[in-house]
Amino acid sequence: MKNSPKHTPPAWIRKLLEAFLDARTLEVSLGDLEEKFQQNLNRMSLRKARLLYALEGLGFMKMAGQRKRRPSNQNTFGMYKNYFKIGWRNLAKDKGYALLNIGGLAIGVAAAMLIGLWIYEEASFNADNRNYHSVAIVNKNRTYNGNIYTETSQALPLAHALRTVYGNYFENVATGSHPFEHSIKYGETTILKRGLYMEEGGQQILDLKIISGALNQTRDPFSILISESVAASLFKDESPLNKVVRIDDKVDVKIAGVYRDFPHGSTFREIGMYGSMTLFETTDAWVKNSKDRWDVNSFPVYVRIAPNTTFEDISSKIKNVVFNQTKDDTKPELFLYPMSKWHLYQDFKDGKNIGTGMRYLWSFGCVGIFVLMLACINFMNLSTARYEKRAKEIGIRKAMGSARSQLIAQFYVETFLYVLSAIFLSVILVHLALPWLNEIANKKITALLFNPLFWLAAGAFGIVTGILAGSYPAFFLSSFNAVNVLKGKLLTRYSSTPRKILVVIQFCISLTLIIAAGVIYEQVQFVKNRPIGYEKDGLIYIQRRSPSLNAHYEAFKKDLLDSRHVVGISQSSNPVTESWFSSSDFAWQGKDPDFKEDFVTLAVSAEFGNTVSWELLHGRNFSGQLSTDSSAMIVNESAMKIIGKQNLLDETITWEGKNYRVVGVIKDLLLDSPYEHIKPTVFVMRKMNLNFINLRLNPDLSIAEAVAGVEKVFKKYSAGELFDFRFASALHNLKFRKEEQVAKLSVALSGLAIVISCMGMFGLASFMAEQRTKEIGVRKVLGATLFNLCRLLAADFVMLVMISFAMAVPFAYYAMSNWLTHYEYHTQISVWIFLATGIGAFVITLATVCFQAVKAALVNPVRSLKAE
Repeated sequence: MKNSPKHTPPAWIRKLLEAFLDARTLEVSLGDLEEKFQQNLNRMSLRKARLLYALEGLGFMKMAGQRKRRPSNQNTFGMYKNYFKIGWRNLAKDKGYALLNIGGLAIGVAAAMLIGLWIYEEASFNADNRNYHSVAIVNKNRTYNGNIYTETSQALPLAHALRTVYGNYFENVATGSHPFEHSIKYGETTILKRGLYMEEGGQQILDLKIISGALNQTRDPFSILISESVAASLFKDESPLNKVVRIDDKVDVKIAGVYRDFPHGSTFREIGMYGSMTLFETTDAWVKNSKDRWDVNSFPVYVRIAPNTTFEDISSKIKNVVFNQTKDDTKPELFLYPMSKWHLYQDFKDGKNIGTGMRYLWSFGCVGIFVLMLACINFMNLSTARYEKRAKEIGIRKAMGSARSQLIAQFYVETFLYVLSAIFLSVILVHLALPWLNEIANKKITALLFNPLFWLAAGAFGIVTGILAGSYPAFFLSSFNAVNVLKGKLLTRYSSTPRKILVVIQFCISLTLIIAAGVIYEQVQFVKNRPIGYEKDGLIYIQRRSPSLNAHYEAFKKDLLDSRHVVGISQSSNPVTESWFSSSDFAWQGKDPDFKEDFVTLAVSAEFGNTVSWELLHGRNFSGQLSTDSSAMIVNESAMKIIGKQNLLDETITWEGKNYRVVGVIKDLLLDSPYEHIKPTVFVMRKMNLNFINLRLNPDLSIAEAVAGVEKVFKKYSAGELFDFRFASALHNLKFRKEEQVAKLSVALSGLAIVISCMGMFGLASFMAEQRTKEIGVRKVLGATLFNLCRLLAADFVMLVMISFAMAVPFAYYAMSNWLTHYEYHTQISVWIFLATGIGAFVITLATVCFQAVKAALVNPVRSLKAE
């Protein structure tokens, strides 16, 4: 070959080599390569094949403009099998690192799964109803002094008007009752269950799933349907059909059928009895008296719209039905509110839905994503922090011809191995945490192992988590320069900066969640400490259902007071913890004719004020000895402000055509939501509809002893009625249930966030201490103290956490300030929340990092300075 003519490589070979040299910066000239090319021309075809394959493996065929081809003999299955083996060996070799990584991922995924299950349960509320998309309730907007208020209760004649005039737009229209509790007695067994009375067509609207029997309201209005659970409680294994039960100790009815219990995710889940409106009229005279009255708005009206119609179109047609009948100055406008919005969009302000439930859903959905992000950031940080142990492996693989895509695939296989382990562990954690979630959120999420949606969600979580958690390590580790790696030139500064950024993001999210939990807790406590205007402790009430108790109330009252188990007894139209009735038909001297305001109204007996221990500001309480007090009125502070007079005593107020004289002004009683302003309220002495008996227990007796004494007297006058009493304090505390649920969930999630962050910090601190073992040994030999070594390792972490805190404060303040504006009565964000969070973050960081620092510092310097 020495005498063979000199050949010049083709242009494509020269360009390919130039690209190779340019990208890899090998210490060899193009001339040297050309000389080798001349010397080995006789083996050019073999060299060409090898060169193309090597360049393809190094990922430069794209640079050369050639089409990338996979060798036909590549064993893909064997390659991924090898990736799996390598990943498993790395996992088993470093168990502490694996525990931190898998544990952090499992906690994050479990938290996200639980939130996802809760969101799914909330979003699918009422979806079990087969008419879910065609059922609505008729709401009404009224305008008072420029403000719009939304009402869900209507007048009894409305349903008939809708059926008569707009019948072709509806499949069913049915007026119903509110779901009040009723006593149901069979033999010696009496239970309390919420019941619903509805007009014909209500069964189709509610989608009652009949198991046995049937109800024909037209032929037999004195028959009822009961739920499975009620049938089991009353009749055990007997058939309930055609059995006779007694309702509220007033009327005997026949069991016509049994329907399946409503699911827990239903507005009607507590309904155990269903009857006709005719039956309701028979048991309650005020209902019958309201049949033709458009001014008594006490009944919900449900509809099922016809096919090929829309809620919006029908709403526009029926909006003036009430106004045309009443010519009311408040200009009532009707509209249909779909069942799909009853649960998450139940709150209205100025006639528009404010979506309180949906706001909570979005908030916790975002929190779930943040917690999952924290777990993924942990994985990224711990993976990239240990890249030095894998650097030479990567360099050798690249030198041997591994493509970057193959390295990325390897790292993703390892990531998904960790993720699958974490998913398996997270499923166990979810099942362990489900009872707690059900208790906190008042849910019944069960049977996850047999729910395909759960496994679909788990698979989706696994894929998303694997992609998120494995992206940075895979692309970062696979980008190492093979020559630099094999020469020991690692670009540490390029790896530490992204890691620090991720730590800052991680702690910023954690600290934001902690601050949010603190603000929510402060808001709940602020409202709990709000003055309520009466003494709730030791106050109980009994709903009076039995006619026999009504007939002998005075004797019942005397016996109770004589027994000394109570120190006060009175009657009222509704519990002191709620407001049921309101009216705008009030007039007083100097009132603007155009001014309209809704006043809450309570009918009470003379002893009511002393029983509930309200606080008088002016005047006196009602007196049973003064016959003129039947025309007396007591108002609260808010009513006095609305009327606009400093002294209302002896002022005449007209209501429903009757003149009342104001004899007292009291401090505001908190009847409704503690998060809203107190409404103007008036109290009058009326004997009608006094369905509740309020009792002040004797404080000198134990609660159990006092209640037992009350029950004994109660049974004397109402032997056939179940003794059912409620504590005013317990009912008041129920007003905070939703916010307390949010507070508990927020505390739990913020706690998980800080645990995940600390796990990541612990792993990073462990790795840093391992990296600097010899440096620590040298410093110890030179006289460094334990404090010096702790400060050395903790300085960077403390700085990162302080940066995170500085970023979290303004973001959390802005977010929580907006959240508080949704409440009319709310606290101001306290500085102590931010200070406590910052100090806590500082202490936790020091404790986490210094543990590793102390552990490294206590190692014998002789061992740490030994040659490798």
